[in-house]
Amino acid sequence: MKTDSAGKPMPDADPNGCLADLAALRHDLHLRTDAMETSLTGMSILKPDGTHVYVNPALVEMSGAGSRETLLGTNAAAFHEDPVELEEIVQQLQVHGSYSGEFVAKRLDGTTVPVLFGASVLRAPGGDVEYIMATFVDVTRWKLAESRAREQADRFNHLLTVTPQGYWLVGRDRELIDVNRSACEMLGYTREEMLALRVNDIEVLETPEETQQRIERLTHHGYDRFETRHRKRDGSVIDVIVSVTLLTAEDGPRLLAFIEDISEQKRIESLEREREIAVRASHAKSAFLQNITHELRTPLNSIMGFAQLLQNDSVLSEGHAGFVQEILRAGEQLSSLVDTILDFTRIESGAMELALVPVDCGELVSEAVQSVEAKASEHGIRIRYALPAAGEAPADEESTFEVRADPSRLRQVLLNLLSNSIVYNKPEGEVEVSVQAADDTVRITVSDTGVGIPVDRQGEIFLSFNRLGREALNISGTGLGLVYGKRLVELMGGTIAFESTEGVGSSFWIELPRASTGDE
Repeated sequence: MKTDSAGKPMPDADPNGCLADLAALRHDLHLRTDAMETSLTGMSILKPDGTHVYVNPALVEMSGAGSRETLLGTNAAAFHEDPVELEEIVQQLQVHGSYSGEFVAKRLDGTTVPVLFGASVLRAPGGDVEYIMATFVDVTRWKLAESRAREQADRFNHLLTVTPQGYWLVGRDRELIDVNRSACEMLGYTREEMLALRVNDIEVLETPEETQQRIERLTHHGYDRFETRHRKRDGSVIDVIVSVTLLTAEDGPRLLAFIEDISEQKRIESLEREREIAVRASHAKSAFLQNITHELRTPLNSIMGFAQLLQNDSVLSEGHAGFVQEILRAGEQLSSLVDTILDFTRIESGAMELALVPVDCGELVSEAVQSVEAKASEHGIRIRYALPAAGEAPADEESTFEVRADPSRLRQVLLNLLSNSIVYNKPEGEVEVSVQAADDTVRITVSDTGVGIPVDRQGEIFLSFNRLGREALNISGTGLGLVYGKRLVELMGGTIAFESTEGVGSSFWIELPRASTGDE
């Protein structure tokens, strides 16, 4: 106990500690006041009728008041544009003593700001509302971020909808959580049907265990891209390339997969490989034919040479002379065949050279018809040919039927058409040859009354070594004449075509560009 200067006891200044408690309360109040003053959240203390009796700096700035004095004494109802919304807040406070929610607050300058609003009532000992504590949080940035996130999500969803690639979202158990329209169309399912499937209901090459292993690898690497095959709803299979990205979610990993149908690309690649194989085979065939014909030339020359010596031998009997004549004729046919094969291989390899000059089709056709008249007589075939009457072609040109062509090659093609029209004709049949001139072209047509070509075989007429079953007619040939002729005519800038009726006959025509005045 304290004593005075005389030694008498002095009473304690604060025997119950009230002054200490008061100091602690003041300190606590100071801290709370500082917290409210420095808070970034707008704070207000309101009377029961909504009048502001305290506002912190954050609320002053948020409201656009400019100063605390401007805002004090105003009613919080001024922040609300919607009376219905304000009435709901008042009722919540009366019934529950608190309220939280969002609304768009009206600032003093007339602009608005979205806020997250919270309020609670402070009651007097008797239970009456004494004050209302309110907080205002400006959520403009949150709303902007939310809007941007929503826009990005909308754009992403739109891209998923319109992208030609299939899109899957796959769960931890390989179930399909989401798919886009392209994925459904690619596999022939409805969206509802696909969402009832798992990956391995569609996957062809991987087993469920292999797919699970791939997913586990994805959890370490985060991305994968691979080719596989998927089964469509109708059972058919397509080639696809899959790009997968790992996504993390609260309930486990997700796989975001984009699927592209590459079946057409695979088909084109396969066709390209087949084309390359065919080209190599064609080159090999051409090289073989060229080599074999050169090898045939040496013994053929010997046969022809010795046959010609025998032909000039005066001691041969008439019968033996006939045999020699047959050897020579067969040799000439074989020599012509060798020449044709050699020319064909030159065309195939692109080594054929033509000498294009003005050629009078009238004279060329007349010479060709004369060359085959003897053969036609042997087969009992009559050839009808006459040049067009005057006036059927432009009269101001020196020659009305001149074309730009290689004369020997054009004659070769024409002789082949005439020979075919004779040997494939009917007994006592006819062959008609005509020449017609148009503005830019001249057409030579050879028509016969022969066996014709079946409709189902007409697409094969210009294929190499294809005789359309005519081998049974005991008529010699290689099946190269027409395809060889077609290539020659095309090299001369023309076309060759036909029309045929089985049992009635066929017409083949060559159409070549007319020779211009400057051609030499």
